[in-house]
Amino acid sequence: MPYPMLHRKNKINAKINIKAFFQGDKWREAFIFLFFLLFSAGFWLMQTLQETAEGIFSVPVSYSNVPENIAFNESLPNEIELRVQDRGVTILNYKFGSKLDSLRFDLGTLKPQNNTYTIPAKYIESECQRILSHETKLLSCQPNIIVLDYNRLTNRKIPVFLQGDIEPAAGFMLTGEVHFDPSVVTVFGSKEILDTLQGIYTKEIKLLNVDKSGNIQVKIDPANGLKTNISSVKLSYSVEEYTEKVFEIPIIAKNFPENFRLRTFPAVVQVSCLLPLSLYASVNPSDFEASVYYADVKKDTTSTVRVEISRKPEFLKKYRFSPEKVEYLLEQVQSND
Repeated sequence: MPYPMLHRKNKINAKINIKAFFQGDKWREAFIFLFFLLFSAGFWLMQTLQETAEGIFSVPVSYSNVPENIAFNESLPNEIELRVQDRGVTILNYKFGSKLDSLRFDLGTLKPQNNTYTIPAKYIESECQRILSHETKLLSCQPNIIVLDYNRLTNRKIPVFLQGDIEPAAGFMLTGEVHFDPSVVTVFGSKEILDTLQGIYTKEIKLLNVDKSGNIQVKIDPANGLKTNISSVKLSYSVEEYTEKVFEIPIIAKNFPENFRLRTFPAVVQVSCLLPLSLYASVNPSDFEASVYYADVKKDTTSTVRVEISRKPEFLKKYRFSPEKVEYLLEQVQSND
């Protein structure tokens, strides 16, 4: 079979040719040329980076000491564009190297006039120069003056509500209500909006498979046009392992005339409730009351009437009882008079 032999011979010849190339004068000449080319390029780059150059980049802006009782008519500028002059290596570092500090504009040092804050060019330039190297020359900044128009707001104390869910893990339950600290915050806004506001909500949260009590900081989520005196509140919740407790309680008649007597079939209902382990021993049948009301019997046409749990512990959220309807017999009794 000539073809495999030919293929093997071609491979051997190729290896010989490659080896001969790297051992020959042409390879040495090519290697020397590439070395000097890279050396020249590196030397040129170093020279270029040491020369004076100009660069343009943006830096973030933050604002401090903003009065709580004002709202700006437009969004505040969140960055300023700087045009600077320095060595090329410094310009390169500004753009791609270490991160510059943000510009901090302190409104507490400025006096507003006619519901307007004006941040002058000198203030902006001095703040820009603060974050730059002493050798860097600031050529310009845009915007070079900032005008902030605002409106004054009224305020009202508003309760905080949870937006979201806390879902206990299997076999656990929330005990009691969630608590906020503080539970009331000061909300700033127009009088028209504040007069209709019933509560201020947190940002939406969802805690899953919670198996122990805890507390977390939750940010407040004011509606558009509103501000709050604080940005977050502490949310506290209690979670405990639960168990089931079952007992029977008698059905009693409520609001019946004295000359009527009610008999129900059955005479008791079975109550099943889920209780945290810490409260299991403290909950008893006497804490509950199952009632049938005369008003329900009067309008009944089926000889059955609904049963209502008219008393239970306030903290108890999860319970059920059976039956929810019972048959009854209403007897009229003779007065002793």
